[in-house]
Amino acid sequence: MDPTFQLSDAYFIKSVDGTYLFINEAGAHMVGRKPAEIVGKNDFQLFDDSSARQTIDWDRKVMQLKSPLTYYDTSTASEVTRVYHSTKTPLLDAEGNVTAIVGISRDITKAAEKKAKEELRVDPASLDLSHEIKTPLTVLQTVLELESRDLELGIQRAPEFRRKLLGNARFAADRLSRLIELLKT
Repeated sequence: MDPTFQLSDAYFIKSVDGTYLFINEAGAHMVGRKPAEIVGKNDFQLFDDSSARQTIDWDRKVMQLKSPLTYYDTSTASEVTRVYHSTKTPLLDAEGNVTAIVGISRDITKAAEKKAKEELRVDPASLDLSHEIKTPLTVLQTVLELESRDLELGIQRAPEFRRKLLGNARFAADRLSRLIELLKT
């Protein structure tokens, strides 16, 4: 029996061109597939483009340095985003050339979510409520004023600018919602 089958961490081997040569059952499960569906594929065939590029960048660093690297990353596969603590190391031949990359990745999504929630917890007595409420309200007012003015004047902003603007508004609204929840407790 394959000893990596029993690991809860992903264990994989990739060729220098990025093709998966091996992945254990746990690793395949993390990307929503069976091992046989992964072997022979590359990161762009398994992850979203951003995650694939990020993974390839780490692989390149490992090959360039010819030494192990440990890092945290976030990847999306099969429409599921996970946070990983990963270590990759190059396999070298007798002349010191990289022949493959061996990696181990631990899914730490739940721990990362728990830590994020704990960081959001604030003692209501320690809040400067005036500042804590005014800041997100100012962001929301600014976004609304810009959008209203753009509509009145027929200004068409670049989609990326509008996405950032709306992202700021969502963040401010979420912050206000969290403050209200804190005040209820």
